[in-house]
Amino acid sequence: MIFLLFVVSLFAAAQAQAPGLAGTYQLSLPGGIVTLRLEVKGTALTGALEAQGQTAATLSGTVSGDKASGRAVSSGGEGSFAIALSGDVLRLTLSQEDGPQQRAGSLPMEFRRAGAAAAAPPPVVPPASPSAGDVAGDPRLVGDWSYQDVIVSGSASMASEERISFRADGTFVYAKGRSVAGGTDWSYDGGPGGSAERGRWRAQNGVLFVARSSGDWVRVGTYGMTEDGRTMRVIYDQGGRKLWSRR
Repeated sequence: MIFLLFVVSLFAAAQAQAPGLAGTYQLSLPGGIVTLRLEVKGTALTGALEAQGQTAATLSGTVSGDKASGRAVSSGGEGSFAIALSGDVLRLTLSQEDGPQQRAGSLPMEFRRAGAAAAAPPPVVPPASPSAGDVAGDPRLVGDWSYQDVIVSGSASMASEERISFRADGTFVYAKGRSVAGGTDWSYDGGPGGSAERGRWRAQNGVLFVARSSGDWVRVGTYGMTEDGRTMRVIYDQGGRKLWSRR
């Protein structure tokens, strides 16, 4: 009986030490890395969202399994947050309510636990037999992608999101997500984003081309992808580069 009690106590200790929500998470952006630090004591959660060496917001709330919610506070005001953890991927959604100088809105961000091995990419559906002029060329691009940008300057911060879906039939859908910003005594919410833009896409020898609606093919720029297929870097011919994450 003593032996069994000892083994059971080890199982209980291992369960108690499971990482859960507590830990450090990171989001890689072209301008640097955004870090989310979370601490859990019982059902109470506290945390800090950091960018460019500064604390952009502090979090305090309640944990329920692999989810948490509560209040987020920054120098520009207060809002709410919701967290959902799936494996080593954590989705943080910041929200604000209607107010005298702001509109209701939310900003989703996807972090990965620091030091965790990258997850295997989801299976990619190879392109169907497209018609002439619609040849996609690189099945690795097929899927849903998002680009998130967070800028912090002094007491002001701004966050925006873009999304694009490359389909196996050689078509794409692009849309801008919500953009929000705020400072010590001001805030801005750009709304849910613009309308979706559709067209055709193709890729050849690491070069991406698109054709909007019935327009001609236009070269976008060069691209590269990590071995796990989760992150894609696009260097645009018109200048600049972006890191896109698979959703």
